Amino acid sequence: MALSGYTTTHDFWATRFTQMALEEISIHLTIDQITAGFLGRPDPNVRLDHNRAIKLSHAEGFAQYLLRGAEDKTGKWPVIVPALSLFTSPYSVEFTPTPDFEAGDIQFGVVSIEKSSPVQIWDGQHRTLGAYIAVERKNREIEERLHLKAKAESEGDGAKSAEHDEQAKAAREVRRRLGRIVVPVSIALETDKGRIAELFADVADNARGINATALARLDQRNVFNRVATSLYEAHDGWDVLEGKIDDDSAYVTQRNPYWTTYRDVAAVAQVAWLGYGSRWTPNKEQSLLAAQENEILANVREFYEMLAEAFTDVEDVLSGEIEPSELRGGGSRTSLLSSSTTIRALASAFHDLKFGMQWVDVGRRSPEHIEGRPLMTVPEITEAFKELPSMASGSNKILDRFWLNLGVFDAPWVAPTARANNARTMSMAIVNHASKDASAGSV
Repeated sequence: MALSGYTTTHDFWATRFTQMALEEISIHLTIDQITAGFLGRPDPNVRLDHNRAIKLSHAEGFAQYLLRGAEDKTGKWPVIVPALSLFTSPYSVEFTPTPDFEAGDIQFGVVSIEKSSPVQIWDGQHRTLGAYIAVERKNREIEERLHLKAKAESEGDGAKSAEHDEQAKAAREVRRRLGRIVVPVSIALETDKGRIAELFADVADNARGINATALARLDQRNVFNRVATSLYEAHDGWDVLEGKIDDDSAYVTQRNPYWTTYRDVAAVAQVAWLGYGSRWTPNKEQSLLAAQENEILANVREFYEMLAEAFTDVEDVLSGEIEPSELRGGGSRTSLLSSSTTIRALASAFHDLKFGMQWVDVGRRSPEHIEGRPLMTVPEITEAFKELPSMASGSNKILDRFWLNLGVFDAPWVAPTARANNARTMSMAIVNHASKDASAGSV
């Protein structure tokens, strides 16, 4: 048996092939093998000449993705890791083909890579750093649990010691599962970093990521995406939005025949149920939201029905009386109701009025979302929305001062800009307006 600590090469089963004049080696490694020294830990403070700067938040997000998969025992959250693209000097690599296996121009065999020659990343530095972060995070947790166990033992607290022991065992099992996640790896035999930089730029420019609408449509693990599917497919005969949802584009444009998008419907369902700024998480899905799916669906249906009753423009679009494009810039009935930001603001206000919440300016950088305001019934909210200032838009002369003074509009004054928190700003104004109407009506 060869002891790996004494060997001067990394040895793997591999395939070798030539891709457009570039010789490549393809292998599969586990997270443990990657983080045990085969690849160095990428430094988020150093931008390599052949790559872009690392965004630590991206790497941490990928670490969380790996940990979620390692912690999952239901099979609902499998981990699929895109291939890492690496490069190293061809002079540090020896490939020994196995003649018993033939696959055309692809050779199967054993590759030996000298440990003294660095293997570098040209695509996948966030995934690699994410793997390191996940391993380090879980290792720290195990160490902390064992430390707390030892401390409890020294204090004579057997129950607390046993509790920490069980937690350490659970953490070790997750760490074991994490380490066994397999990652495909492609190694280009190339030393010219200029060529590597060109390869990276070419991949980054031509690889199309999945847009938010496609993600909402395809990822049915999220309850709000499932609710959007129910609305899109007119489940139970509820067809208010039938034919009005774009299931391919992330945004609706001037000539788009649809009123809204799949991703916006999912977002509206979330805001109308959780309120603006509240996030969906896998843990929240499993512990709470999945069991509330029918209520979430009923709530968002109620919201869209209320919009149609409160606003003639929405009713005419949903009934087919006018095309959605008539509400957009240049249309005969240009309106704020063509905007996904406006609809989200209305959904946020609907949530707060219905469930007794309110955003309050407390003198800090951001307002606080607090409970305690009087609840309003859906008919009361509908009447309050009917009393809102005109939604007509298209110029700063047409746009009502109520909306214009919020500071969320720029020329051509058709819709609020999509800057962060503009929906919340509009929502706060809508709730305050509705509250004043309710107070006046009760006098």
